[in-house]
Amino acid sequence: MKKVLFVCYGSGHVKMVVPVARTLQDRGLAQVQILGLTTAAAVVREAGLPLLQVKDFVRPGDGRALDHGRRLCAAMGQVADPEETAVYLGLSYAELEEAVGPAEAAARDARDGRPAFLPVTLLERIVREVRPDLVFATNSPRAERAAISAARSLGLPAVCLVDLFAVDEVRWIGQPGYADAVCVLNEEVRRFLVAAGRRPAEIRVTGNPAFDRLNDPAQVAAGAAVQ
Repeated sequence: MKKVLFVCYGSGHVKMVVPVARTLQDRGLAQVQILGLTTAAAVVREAGLPLLQVKDFVRPGDGRALDHGRRLCAAMGQVADPEETAVYLGLSYAELEEAVGPAEAAARDARDGRPAFLPVTLLERIVREVRPDLVFATNSPRAERAAISAARSLGLPAVCLVDLFAVDEVRWIGQPGYADAVCVLNEEVRRFLVAAGRRPAEIRVTGNPAFDRLNDPAQVAAGAAVQ
């Protein structure tokens, strides 16, 4: 059976992923695992789907990175999972530091915070260990974007699911070759990405799975009752 690795943050992003992953699992179409970042983890657990977290992929040589992560996590105040947050931030910071040097990494972190991170090497580590046949990520600009890049660098197919209108994300999702397929909300978003440079055959209008419940007869009846 083929294996699909989903990568997503919390809020509306994990709510897009859960229906897709559950359908694949329940119909026996694929073995699914979800790399549930930050608050996504609790939603994945509640859904009863196989959960992975960044802290599952710590290696013995990561001590210095984890020191960075604990420092960055402490500056955030209260978080849902301090260990997971520290690992994610620390490995991301260490990757940035390796790429641009300690001084520039510190400057970018001070200026931009988490948007300074694009942890492709970290996601390559995870993808290599999980060994999926397909990587499926949503449209956030850090780990999800890095997951698509990691899949491409490792020769794996990738799918990107866009939650809304891709107004900001068009800077990378609009680039030819970013994911084998991009799933979008409606025809207007498809045309927007095609105008940015994507080939029409690469864009699929699928809607947003998080909105499927709006078609539930009970929801429709409740809406009609308040008109």
